[in-house]
Amino acid sequence: MEQGNLTGAIFLDFAKAFDTVDHGILLEKLKNSGIGDRTYSLPVTCGVPQGSILGPLLFTIFINDLPNIGIESHVSVSLQRDLDRLGDWALKWQMKFNLDKCKVMHFGVKNTQAIYTLNGTKLGKSKQEKDLGIIIDFKLSNNVQCQTAAAKASKVLACI
Repeated sequence: MEQGNLTGAIFLDFAKAFDTVDHGILLEKLKNSGIGDRTYSLPVTCGVPQGSILGPLLFTIFINDLPNIGIESHVSVSLQRDLDRLGDWALKWQMKFNLDKCKVMHFGVKNTQAIYTLNGTKLGKSKQEKDLGIIIDFKLSNNVQCQTAAAKASKVLACI
């Protein structure tokens, strides 16, 4: 971005990720990852308890093959091709993206604002997103992050 190159990020969100994973496909992926027969030989009668570490772990195993689909993302054309591959992967493994939460952020003020689609739907643009607790904006400024942290600290201080 400092060198004037077009830079951006795409934020993707699976719709009900933990709830829509097909158990049969997950068991197949567990088997392919080397987890023994005894682990998955019993019938699945319920889901994973909310808030447990098991849900994110199983979901990570489920999506572990994503790096193998040929992601390139060096230039705009490649990035759209990568999104197409992600869409194909999701279709193959019966996953859906929450397209309302999938956003494109173009960094810098001189960015050409390329349009990207996922599963034939144009992705919305965003000037600010929260990712893993960090607030990111299109200027790569940390002002909002600092203001949010200061406001939380002030609330705690007021309680004390």
